[in-house]
Amino acid sequence: MKNIPFFILVLFTALSIQSQKKLNQYGYILIPKQFSFQDEPNEHNINKVLKASLEKYNFTSFIKDDDTIENINPCDILHLEIEKSGFMMTKMILIFNDCYGKKIFTSIEGKSRIKEFKASYFEAIGEALKDPNISEHKFTPAKATVNIISKNQPAQKIANAKNNSVVDFILEFKNKKYEFLPTTKNEYKVRFNNTIIGSLKAKENDETYILNTKNIKGTGTFDDFGNFILTRVNPVNKAVIKDIMARTN
Repeated sequence: MKNIPFFILVLFTALSIQSQKKLNQYGYILIPKQFSFQDEPNEHNINKVLKASLEKYNFTSFIKDDDTIENINPCDILHLEIEKSGFMMTKMILIFNDCYGKKIFTSIEGKSRIKEFKASYFEAIGEALKDPNISEHKFTPAKATVNIISKNQPAQKIANAKNNSVVDFILEFKNKKYEFLPTTKNEYKVRFNNTIIGSLKAKENDETYILNTKNIKGTGTFDDFGNFILTRVNPVNKAVIKDIMARTN
């Protein structure tokens, strides 16, 4: 029984180290223009203050739609949410989700007994930011590659472009995963089951790509999360079909 407190301490330490490691793999944070508890965008200047605060902890922060995000793989960006609760006391928890909506990290709970809304929000958020996993954040990318991405374009891993056997990204469509291998800046080989089955090529002076494989033919663009929005035409009735090829890496 005497060992229980020590075991709990070891477990807590291990979980804390794991959480720190997860958060350290991300260097970018996307902050919404308006959190669920706000009545208007940037109410009380919370969003802009949060942006400045996170910059102090080695994050590069953006406010959605206000800031331009370029040359960054969307899946290298965490999306910030704030969970607010409490009646006699304001409680705030910062939640960091990845590009697929998966929860990567949840901060400690910040609390405030101040009755005035603005002051209580800032105090509670400030307490949550004291979480050592945030305040001691050090960006250490999981992979030492260079990702270049802009809206409606896939990641271009320059370090991999010299080796066409290296997969740049993977898209899943109808329960099948297709690997995309860069050949040039705007052209890829498509591989399925270790066999090259076609290509993906960008149109000149356009953000549209032409997908030409044995079984899938069409055009499309990439969304902010790296998913490919595919447009095809049914050869029988000429109906336009739109599908999503979901990015999995």
